[in-house]
Amino acid sequence: MLTASWWPWYEFTVHARVPAHSFRPVPSVDGGLLTIARRDPPLVADRARRHWLNDHGLSPRALPKDLTADQWASLWRVTSAR
Repeated sequence: MLTASWWPWYEFTVHARVPAHSFRPVPSVDGGLLTIARRDPPLVADRARRHWLNDHGLSPRALPKDLTADQWASLWRVTSAR
């Protein structure tokens, strides 16, 4: 979910995997070499819609469960406008 929220502005590329046995103590998953590059141009026009959070008194860390029905309806209108 976190990666998806950044995809319009950044490109994520896994270049190589690092086997778990390469680490001590051995973790339960493999590691990886990741590159994060800013997209130019971004996949979306701008971040102006992020002002919606401030306009509704919500933290950028707000969870879906934190929104009221009116906020959901407002967010729907903002994100579906073309």
